[in-house]
Amino acid sequence: MALLDLPDPDSGLAVPGFALWFANVGVSVAFPARAAISGVVPIYLGYATFPVLSFWFVRALVCETAAANSRPRGDVGLTIK
Repeated sequence: MALLDLPDPDSGLAVPGFALWFANVGVSVAFPARAAISGVVPIYLGYATFPVLSFWFVRALVCETAAANSRPRGDVGLTIK
């Protein structure tokens, strides 16, 4: 069962889309000041660390749920003739 059973499953993408936009703005604003203080190498190493941590987090702690969510999504609004 979904956490939020919305009529349109794609409507739940607004929150993560906004969070991604907000994170990109934060990086764009903070990068010049941080680069002036410490240089770009530590910043890029920090940016490279998070995907590695995310990979190992997902691999170790996130379980597969594809088989549990087998209900049909129905018509998505596209009609091809």
